[in-house]
Amino acid sequence: MKFIVIFLALAGVAALALPREALAQPADAFSRVYDLNTVETVWGRVLAVQRIAGSRRGSYGEHLILKTRTGRLVVHLGPDWFMQRQTLQIKLDDELMITGSRALLGGKPVLIAARISKARETLILRDAQGLPVWRGSRNP
Repeated sequence: MKFIVIFLALAGVAALALPREALAQPADAFSRVYDLNTVETVWGRVLAVQRIAGSRRGSYGEHLILKTRTGRLVVHLGPDWFMQRQTLQIKLDDELMITGSRALLGGKPVLIAARISKARETLILRDAQGLPVWRGSRNP
């Protein structure tokens, strides 16, 4: 937990740190929170890309902070091992269009991403039912 707080403080987004219970959610928990009734598309600029320790020892997830026209939004992407294999890489100041499910984790609003578009590239993270595309993939 110390690493997460230090990392967020250094990134200048300590105020957006997620509560401990939101960070400790296993990947399946995000699938249970994904709600097709709350799917929306947002546009914004990446303020921070975060690698967050997961609930399983040695597991990490990727999140980002997106600056939208209505404010800052925490976006859950997927497992670090899966994100690192993708050709679409997200960096600071990238302009993105993200479709996902709005949810509350630990009382904080988040977007659980299903589709990310950057310029002419698109990355699909979840299928039409909101299930992660990395399910059944082998985690190295």
